[in-house]
Amino acid sequence: NSRLVGTKNVFIPSGETKDVEFTLNTDAAPISGNAGTYNVVVTAGVGEEVDRSTAVQLTVVQAGGISITGISQAEFNTTANSNVSLKLTVTNTDIKDNTVALSAEGSGDLEGKVKVSPSTFTVKAEGSKSQDITVEIGNVVDGPYEITLKAASEFKSDTEILTVNVKGGYIVPEEPKKDVLG
Repeated sequence: NSRLVGTKNVFIPSGETKDVEFTLNTDAAPISGNAGTYNVVVTAGVGEEVDRSTAVQLTVVQAGGISITGISQAEFNTTANSNVSLKLTVTNTDIKDNTVALSAEGSGDLEGKVKVSPSTFTVKAEGSKSQDITVEIGNVVDGPYEITLKAASEFKSDTEILTVNVKGGYIVPEEPKKDVLG
């Protein structure tokens, strides 16, 4: 399964030597942001004829990416149709800045009734960011629910499970759908 990932043209006069530096983008296929060993073939040629090629191994020891490294509360009490403010810490081990997409999904009756904001933010390269977030709890009956909070960058994601205990909340009736004819 081979694929050309890039080319670089360098003129070297006959009889001379020159160091040539290559940079491989480890964010793009077939070399992904995952740790592992990848076979890379470097080919040198003259015109249309190939003179030399050599296989080398590229080892990615630590894949860069993001992870949730802290949350102010993993369990909290609230009422239905309310907002809860939390502080989320995300760490970026990549050598470049990463945009983090944040999402939340509730379990059981809370499924489809949880929102989180902001939905995106940026974490600087090899750094951490503490972000104030708001978790909006929808119209749901009393009880304990799990919320899966997901932080994702382009190639890596991490999740944190939160427990919300909805107690004594007033359940606002759903608005009846109005008939367009009358």
